[in-house]
Amino acid sequence: MKDFLAHCDGGSEDNVRIAIADVIANRFKGSWSVVLATELPSLPIGVGSPGGMVTTVDFGQYDEAIAHAGKSKALLEKQLASRSQPVEMHFFNEQSEALGQKVAELSRTFDVFLTTLPAEGAETNTSRVLDQVLVGGGGGALVFPAAFQTDGVFQRITIAWNGSREASRAVGLAMRLLQAADEVTVLLVDQPLRTAGVETRPSNRIISHLEHHNVKCRLARVESGEMKTFEAILAETALNNAQLLVMGAQAEGGLMQWFKGSVSRQVLAAAPIPLFVAH
Repeated sequence: MKDFLAHCDGGSEDNVRIAIADVIANRFKGSWSVVLATELPSLPIGVGSPGGMVTTVDFGQYDEAIAHAGKSKALLEKQLASRSQPVEMHFFNEQSEALGQKVAELSRTFDVFLTTLPAEGAETNTSRVLDQVLVGGGGGALVFPAAFQTDGVFQRITIAWNGSREASRAVGLAMRLLQAADEVTVLLVDQPLRTAGVETRPSNRIISHLEHHNVKCRLARVESGEMKTFEAILAETALNNAQLLVMGAQAEGGLMQWFKGSVSRQVLAAAPIPLFVAH
């Protein structure tokens, strides 16, 4: 875990994301780059009138987005120019789907994608880009709540484990973080108990796997009761005083979009701590 890509979009969270990237890269003695991704509105298409005339197209919104992208680029270049170590910068101005694809392709050459998320329910450039990075990027994402400040140290980590491919991938990609932690809790919510007559439990292997990688871990099996699954995960994470939550991000097959009601998306929207997620 040496190479980090920080996501900027010309908004108010850019300074926070840059600060986080700097701290995390220094913590792991690595380097970081930045991608400024500006979403452009779809160009309106003129429609022929009954008389054969073409209606006038208003490009004002599109031109405004281009101008905003230019200002954001100049501001970012100025902000990073004074650094003792140069930061590689990438700039994409694209419409929604193409923008996410461009950032996802770039993220494949980095270990971790770094960003912050807006408040719950906000469908923004950031959440759409993150969707496509997770599905099409191939790596993990370290996602922070809005305006979050960090020292880059995650001494207590909780893993939301459900035995899925996505959860396994998240654990593998986050292994450096897990090895550096003082305490890792493997959390199972509403998972089956040991089958009668069988000595092993479904959770035994993940504990052995982590211990083989010198991760100091323990197992926590809980029932959600009247809580939703994501609420149970967050409640247990708070009980553990965790500083990071690791989990898989499930996605709808074939679509660059998580299930609207998926546990991973609900956790991301409500978590007060950073998450390491992978698909």
